Amino acid sequence: PFARQIVHGQLADILGQRAKLLQTLLTAMPVDAAGPGGEADPEARRRFVLFLHARSQAVAGEVADLLALLGPVRRFADVGSGAGTYAHAVLRRFPEAHAVLVDRPNAADTVAELAEQEGLAARIEFRPVDLTAAGDYGAGFDAILMSNLVHCHGVDACRHMVGEAARRLAPGGRLLVKDIDTADDRSGPDGALRFGLT
Repeated sequence: PFARQIVHGQLADILGQRAKLLQTLLTAMPVDAAGPGGEADPEARRRFVLFLHARSQAVAGEVADLLALLGPVRRFADVGSGAGTYAHAVLRRFPEAHAVLVDRPNAADTVAELAEQEGLAARIEFRPVDLTAAGDYGAGFDAILMSNLVHCHGVDACRHMVGEAARRLAPGGRLLVKDIDTADDRSGPDGALRFGLT
């Protein structure tokens, strides 16, 4: 029931955004969108973050398993963390690890709520940072994950974010970039194309 409510709420948001997309295509006027600070409606942002959380559960475990193959993790950063789904999986895989979750300020309440539900609140720190600008989220990380973040930004912003992340790694640390990918001619896969529209 809870997941169904999230999906229904997210579906309403998606349909609203698609109506705006159609309006933009017909009028060539820009769609109102959340800016770097995430100035979206707080409840819509919460539903979106919870939707991504539910959708990412299985993949998050795979990412944690991949990290385990690369070596121990004591200090982990989830950059563009959303709800912290990937950090939760990493913390379950590495019981001694601590995580810094980095996202827009309006993700803080949802991050705290889910960390508490997962029993991980004592091992998680949330840092509200605009990733496209100068913002400090610490250093000395064994691993940093940037998940589903790169496709949202242009080349210059991506260079900045990846450069910042690399600078914050401990010696021998690993930077993992996980994102959606489309065919060169933008013909698919369908799921990635739909994700890019919503």
